[in-house]
Amino acid sequence: MKKIGCILDAFRARWMLQFESLKQYRVVHSNAWPVADEQYPEGNRLGAWLAKQRECFRNGTLEPWKHELLNSIDVMWNPLQDEWSKQFNALQKHRVLYPSEWPSVKSLEHKELGVWCSIQRQAFKKGKLSSEKIVSLEA
Repeated sequence: MKKIGCILDAFRARWMLQFESLKQYRVVHSNAWPVADEQYPEGNRLGAWLAKQRECFRNGTLEPWKHELLNSIDVMWNPLQDEWSKQFNALQKHRVLYPSEWPSVKSLEHKELGVWCSIQRQAFKKGKLSSEKIVSLEA
């Protein structure tokens, strides 16, 4: 039984090393998360590790202590949806500040938001925008 405990301790220690690498990554790249094929530091497949944690979360197999630690650094569990929500919130704030102006791709100050709006319009025209997103944008 002692041997199993040592193995579990080794797995936990390896997981904690990756978690610490992720925290360091966020210090260096405060506005980004590692993508699936990204290595940080060099040779460490941190992006793949984070992708696996997200997969375990979606499958309901992520251990609660791991979930708690990852939440403590505000891990984005669904990066695509989280990014959409971030941009949508920026659009709402923009519309409060500039009620008669939509963000434009030609705007120097609001170009990123203008590009995002353009992508949403294109997705809508192609029928690729979810009904939930359409409802949010039309509200």
